[in-house]
Amino acid sequence: MRTAVVLCERPLGQLASAVTDRDHPRWSVVNEQLGVFKNGCPVVTPEHRIAVDLRLDPFTVDRKVRALRAQVAESASLVTAMDIGGYTAWVARRPSRRRRYVRRPACR
Repeated sequence: MRTAVVLCERPLGQLASAVTDRDHPRWSVVNEQLGVFKNGCPVVTPEHRIAVDLRLDPFTVDRKVRALRAQVAESASLVTAMDIGGYTAWVARRPSRRRRYVRRPACR
């Protein structure tokens, strides 16, 4: 089993979903068309404001994609819209930001 370890100089506090300003153009159309996030989330965040940038190794992302695809109601439309390669890339990275940088209602 593989584990992501995050080392921090100070406590992170509460985290919220984010998308980096660099990745936003790649995923924004899919996120908006499929209503992946609610309440205007994820908030587009500059790279230097990302608190945790979880990037899964190929073994772990493959395992996660298989588990998510088993939840057909939640994943079928996403896999169809993105194709399996796009869906895998979308799942492989999960940046998060500290909530204090939110300039609109907090995402849940």
